[in-house]
Amino acid sequence: MLECPCVDKTRGHICRIRHPLAAIVIAGLAIHLLIMLLAMVYDSDYWAIVIRNINAGEGLYGMEGYYYTPVWGYILGLVSAFQNACLSLGDSAVRIFDVIYFEASGHQTSATVTSLVFNYCTKLPLLICDVILAYLTYVLVDELKHDRKKATLAFALVFLCPVIIGSTGIIGMPDTLAATFMMLSLLLVIKNRSLLAGMCFAMAVLTKFFPVFLFFPLVAYVLARNRDYRRKGYMQVVMAAIGAISVMAVIFLPQIMAGDLSACFQFLTDRSGTSAESTLLSKLMGYTRILAYVLVIIASALVARSIYRTDADNLEKALLRGSMIVLALCLLYPPATQYIVVLVPLLAYYIAAENYKYIRCWKLLAIGATIVFMVSLSTHLLPLAVSTGLIEISSLEHFFDIWNSGAGVFTVWNIEFVIGSILQYAGILVVLLMAYGRYLNRLFGGGRSGKAEGNKG
Repeated sequence: MLECPCVDKTRGHICRIRHPLAAIVIAGLAIHLLIMLLAMVYDSDYWAIVIRNINAGEGLYGMEGYYYTPVWGYILGLVSAFQNACLSLGDSAVRIFDVIYFEASGHQTSATVTSLVFNYCTKLPLLICDVILAYLTYVLVDELKHDRKKATLAFALVFLCPVIIGSTGIIGMPDTLAATFMMLSLLLVIKNRSLLAGMCFAMAVLTKFFPVFLFFPLVAYVLARNRDYRRKGYMQVVMAAIGAISVMAVIFLPQIMAGDLSACFQFLTDRSGTSAESTLLSKLMGYTRILAYVLVIIASALVARSIYRTDADNLEKALLRGSMIVLALCLLYPPATQYIVVLVPLLAYYIAAENYKYIRCWKLLAIGATIVFMVSLSTHLLPLAVSTGLIEISSLEHFFDIWNSGAGVFTVWNIEFVIGSILQYAGILVVLLMAYGRYLNRLFGGGRSGKAEGNKG
């Protein structure tokens, strides 16, 4: 059997890779790139619409199709510029008439299918964020615990987490971008870089809104660290605010000049049920969400008070633990898989650096996310079928029909989705139950002391 020298050389290089972090990066990249063959066409179609609007000179908000703050839209603009300058991609999306009935199924799907090349172009920036996010978690553990093995474990728990892989590789939503800037802001605050921390915090919040609930814990940490020098603490908070405001000014300036500032926050009115088009049910759900977030703000303030009262030697641990708790509370409503991305790096830090028992939470989230992503596999495979012809579209139609067969709502699709969602929800609840185990033990155990995690954190 003839051997190719190039293959032998490559095999030799791979066999000589001994650093565990390098092996994790290679394995993770291979998994990510393979998963990117799939796509949630409902969302990828929206990104194609945004890019078409940009190319038509309508900007982000000139035509319907983009409902978020501008950060991710600017990245899509860069993707569009790259495509126009370097590549001849043909149509970014095509309408498949054979699967139009998918859109009437009640599920979030579309018969407008984006191409594989388009999907990879929009997801590659998110893959870069995944690598950075995992590395920031690695740095955080290494900085605070001075243990490379624990830091490597934290990296693996982020980069190989199905929540992260599926959100980037299948859904293609920018939650990993928000999580990256959130972790960067936490690391910079700990390193006493207030101006940069404020800038990164603003980027995180303007990408996806959940990190905003860390405002009180971050301020409490800065003030507690400078408890003996209050003026210095206040100045650091002011510097962080200056950094955040400067980033907001840069991000919103084009929209202010175009008169589109209100459109940047349309997602808030849509999801709060206060828009003119909202139904009674959506308004009820929206106001319930507002109430839930008000309660999270109160909880965040209480966590901040706890951080402020922590002794100096445990401040970093209190900040990261408190941030994990606050984000877990945010995700109780709604616990959508892509939203959970912001919790994963903090959970990974806590597993690797503080209490390995939290791995059970990670496992529940990972299994639940995998099940949820597999629910709509029949539609996720559409780009692969359309772009390559390796799969017959008629086979995916048959797959879709079987998954949606059943008595009423009791279909395979719905049952699988509910099971996956319950596991994800359980993972979030277990984070909170373990974090407050000591207090629950006191409440229900008649004050008896126990080995609850609360004693450790």
